[in-house]
Amino acid sequence: LLQVLMTVLGFVQQLLEVYLIEKAADIVYWSLYNLFYMLSYVLPIPFFILISEKKPRAPIRFDVRFPRRFVLMASASIGLTLAAGQINSLLVAPFVGEDTGVDLILDMVSPDKGYMVVPAFMMIVIIPAFCEELLFRGLVLGSLLPYGKVVAIIGSSLLFAAMHQSWGQLLYTAVAGIFLGMLYAESRSVWPSVLVHLLYNLLSFVQVFVYARIPNASTAGKAVLGINLAVIGVGVVCAAIFMLLSGRRSKATKQDESALAGSNPSAQIDALPRGVAVRRFLSPSVTVYFVICLLVAMGEMIV
Repeated sequence: LLQVLMTVLGFVQQLLEVYLIEKAADIVYWSLYNLFYMLSYVLPIPFFILISEKKPRAPIRFDVRFPRRFVLMASASIGLTLAAGQINSLLVAPFVGEDTGVDLILDMVSPDKGYMVVPAFMMIVIIPAFCEELLFRGLVLGSLLPYGKVVAIIGSSLLFAAMHQSWGQLLYTAVAGIFLGMLYAESRSVWPSVLVHLLYNLLSFVQVFVYARIPNASTAGKAVLGINLAVIGVGVVCAAIFMLLSGRRSKATKQDESALAGSNPSAQIDALPRGVAVRRFLSPSVTVYFVICLLVAMGEMIV
């Protein structure tokens, strides 16, 4: 669906460039891009519910509920995900070449295109945070919970990473998916993961904005490096504190994990043996999904 919508949008872009002035064409195109991107995540949800109506599945949880020590968990998630992103960049840089997507975003928020800041902000920060969490945590992770909490978190994170269809994002999106999945599982609410996802995207937007608005590339690079090191440092410290406090927590105070699967008694955590759960997760449809995503990623790298 994502590829089809983006292909249609490519044809629309050609028409806009013919009939509209540049500024109007940019605004209309990126507004449509945001709409299509949002639809590519929202439309599969009612379709999935329709075809799985008779199967046990956990509901998408919209309760406003945050886990204990949310600030520590959020800080650790953002910092360690950013660290994974830095490692990812070092590993794939020799193979993927220049990231044209970054250049495109830099152009969108350049000083001579102030009118594009709001569409860029929506595209980078707001829409992915809500739509991706609604689908991959609210629906996918919730539906995988009958296979066990570990399979649900890791499985949804792998699907989330593959969805980005980019070797340059594979590692850190998988790490982000694990942390976001843990937040969803711990809170039984989609809002903590939405908020953390939004904050991480906001950090990415700030980095792009710094590069686009500071003329001296060396100065901009130092500023971004300073921001990254500070965020990673805080994340590592918060992760250490959280692990220390969690180790001292009594078993009696742990949340009842059976509630994670929702009120449906047939959808309980670890209802299947781990090996069976993993084999069932790697179904033909999931395998096809991975193959398509990896092929697209390879095509992007070759092009």
